[in-house]
Amino acid sequence: MDPDRRPVLIVEDHRSIREGLQTLLAARGFPVVAAASGEEALRLLDAHNPSVLLLDMMLPGISGAELLATMRKDARFVDLPVVVVSAAPVTLTDVTAVVRKPPNVDRLIETVSRLYAPF
Repeated sequence: MDPDRRPVLIVEDHRSIREGLQTLLAARGFPVVAAASGEEALRLLDAHNPSVLLLDMMLPGISGAELLATMRKDARFVDLPVVVVSAAPVTLTDVTAVVRKPPNVDRLIETVSRLYAPF
């Protein structure tokens, strides 16, 4: 990963989905970091200052909604674009976009490309 470019942070507890998203985005040239839980995502937010967050809502421990509420309290992440990638119904208003699972690859790439800011 290029240390000068901000990554896309994927938060997804299902390994196969997480790895598939990582592979898809990396193949399109995006630097990527990934978390399997909300707790891990909080650590990666601090460590990597991501450009875009792809967020599953149903996570073990801290849910996607709880993670979103926690990070929005931090001034560094108030404006971080959040794309919910979930099969669960999404009623949150504090997200940038929603992509239903299974994700349409073209729509997901278009959404990340539109929101991504490398620096």
